[in-house]
Amino acid sequence: MEVGDCRSRLISIQFMTSRSKKNRQSKRVVSKRGSAERGSSEPAGESLTANIDSHDSVEKSGAHAGSVEANESNTPNSSRPNSSRLSKTSRRVISLFIVAYLGIVVLGPLSNPIGSEFLTRRLAKMVSPLHQSLYLGHGYRFFGPDPGPSHLVVYRIIDQDGNVSEGHFPDREKHSPRLIYHRWFMLSETVFNEHAMTPDSKSFRESDAELDAQVKLLRRSGKFAMSQHIASERRAIAQRYEDTLKRIDGLVNAIASHLLKANDGQRIELFVQERSIPFAGQVLTGVGLDDPQFLSPLTKIGEFEMGADGEAHSLEQASLGESAREERSLEIVAPPKGGSRE
Repeated sequence: MEVGDCRSRLISIQFMTSRSKKNRQSKRVVSKRGSAERGSSEPAGESLTANIDSHDSVEKSGAHAGSVEANESNTPNSSRPNSSRLSKTSRRVISLFIVAYLGIVVLGPLSNPIGSEFLTRRLAKMVSPLHQSLYLGHGYRFFGPDPGPSHLVVYRIIDQDGNVSEGHFPDREKHSPRLIYHRWFMLSETVFNEHAMTPDSKSFRESDAELDAQVKLLRRSGKFAMSQHIASERRAIAQRYEDTLKRIDGLVNAIASHLLKANDGQRIELFVQERSIPFAGQVLTGVGLDDPQFLSPLTKIGEFEMGADGEAHSLEQASLGESAREERSLEIVAPPKGGSRE
């Protein structure tokens, strides 16, 4: 009996709901027809009902908007994007970090050899580990405003039959694409910086003797601290010169071996040549950048011969001389202990 009563009640509710919907639709149709027939006049009951309905809808929408605003006002600040989320101390620390990082980046070009020896070079030494790890030590200053002259390595190869062939690097006709050319270009610059700019043994012995005499003079005058400082600098210079000679031997021997193998040669002579940059007035007159007048005379690096082991061996090194390799062991005087005189 209870199930039947529930079904009958549901049926009656559905019937009443559908009937009320039909009545509302019929009222709307009648009101539209009456307004069309009587112009703007309409029954007072229907207008009152429409006004009440509109007023209720306005109140509901207002209440809904108010509830939304209340919910937004009650929402915690953490859910909103806040630009001032960081404290002043945090912002200051971040700003100092950015300024310090930009300073380290700027130190790279400023520490170029053209820069100040007494300020930027010393600062660059302090941050050298960070420069090396982050690869920030770029010498961009080299490329402006005046990049300076470029350098060529010129070689003359003699094969087993006595035929002579010549060439140079970098060479735009042989070395392409551009990345390969750039590598040969950097190799020629390295050869010039390492070899042509290194003093020969005679010049180095003269400068070393002057430092030694200065150290002795300072010790005789009782300036032991200064004499120890100059003596330590002398030892450092001698060690750098020794390392440079070893590096030069390895570099030029490797270049000679490669060129001899690539050209099937027996003997090779290596030279370095400098190409200067023309002035603006010369370029305006039509002189080309590759004009031979901007090439300096050849400076001989050395002569090498292919050995039985398939590697090039030095016959001579003109700039450093044979005596430079024989007399590389320099007498290094230890600093005095306890400030004692010689």
